[in-house]
Amino acid sequence: MDREALDELRSQYWNAWQVFQSVRQPGPLKDRLSVRARQLRNRIVSMVSHACLKALLDEKGSDLAWQRWFWFNHFNVHAIKGNIAPVLHSYEQEAIAGALSGRFSDLLKAVTVHPAMLIYLDNIRNVKGQGNENHARELLELHTLGVDGGYTQGDVSATSKIMSGWSVQLRGDPESLGRTNFNALQHETGPRQVLGRNFVDTGEGMLPALLEHLAGLPATARHVSRRLCLWTLGHAGQVPEAVDRVTAVYLETGGRLSALWTECRRLRRERQQGRDANVWQGPFKDPLRYVTSAVGLIAGDAGIEDVRAIERWLRVLGQPLYLRASPDGYPLGGDEWLNAGQLTQRIELAREIVTSVPRMVARADAGGLRRQKVDLAEGRVRALGLSPRTQGLIRQVSDPADAWALVLASPEFMYSQTHG
Repeated sequence: MDREALDELRSQYWNAWQVFQSVRQPGPLKDRLSVRARQLRNRIVSMVSHACLKALLDEKGSDLAWQRWFWFNHFNVHAIKGNIAPVLHSYEQEAIAGALSGRFSDLLKAVTVHPAMLIYLDNIRNVKGQGNENHARELLELHTLGVDGGYTQGDVSATSKIMSGWSVQLRGDPESLGRTNFNALQHETGPRQVLGRNFVDTGEGMLPALLEHLAGLPATARHVSRRLCLWTLGHAGQVPEAVDRVTAVYLETGGRLSALWTECRRLRRERQQGRDANVWQGPFKDPLRYVTSAVGLIAGDAGIEDVRAIERWLRVLGQPLYLRASPDGYPLGGDEWLNAGQLTQRIELAREIVTSVPRMVARADAGGLRRQKVDLAEGRVRALGLSPRTQGLIRQVSDPADAWALVLASPEFMYSQTHG
């Protein structure tokens, strides 16, 4: 990613935002400023999206990129809400990627007070005398304990009061715009009790103490482990034995993220190599997994330079990056995507993907990709586990593009055999 270009877009956005705020009366000028801010916002989101897609397609760094994507989806924000766009890259690369070598509690603390999350879940409106419980509720229900985690409405209210005063600088010094701040004057003072634990009023220090407590609870360990298993194994990963194993690793390591990821990969390998290996297909691919694996299969070793077509395909299939409006993130298990409409769209896109990839790579690689035939004995194709019926259909096709399209439209290709 061109960081200078991104920083320039962010600067232009904040300048437009400040001018927009200064215009008091509705009218043509304010309308033009609003349009300008939306244009800059969309360019920023597109730039961050392109960088994410290139990382997912880069074999050397794709595992870390998929980890970033999983945790972004767990702590989802909607990139075009409010002023999230100019802090989106920071949210993904600093708050999320910066915590991957640590524990879940480190990640939880980083994302909870990041400007993107404070804006998205309306904590900037959670002030003394006028509380907003949205962030507190999602913190307990989605980010930590889970809907069945044993919390009460009283816990939500107490959590909301602990979170009051945490906001984002959206006025004043241009250098400070988009930064987290804690306003003690807007904080609901007093001791609180959450899930039976008493928290002394230390002002700014109350929230980190609460987050550390939440991250260490068995309910959080199980909720997070369940979601990791769902992502890795599909709904087959919801068997108690799989979730129990990842939960045990969470509790033994204090929620070490790398250990959780490694255990999930181990579970997947066991499924692939076990007694049921011939019948286990892996989770049904969501659109992101489907499109990136399709492009990667066709491109082979050729590096993808232009990902704009991928962005469009994801919109068509219903999973544009960073644009999930609800805080629960995109569905993880795969079954939610398995429907007639999704399958029809993928089949219709298959040949377009095949013919578009040569235009997405470096010019020197394009000619070879246009001429390459499907070699059923080649490692990357053999690894797909194509059935005899699918292989027979491919052998009957003379046009290489049609043959590759059959691969991408095959039932076997719809299921994920790798972590990403």
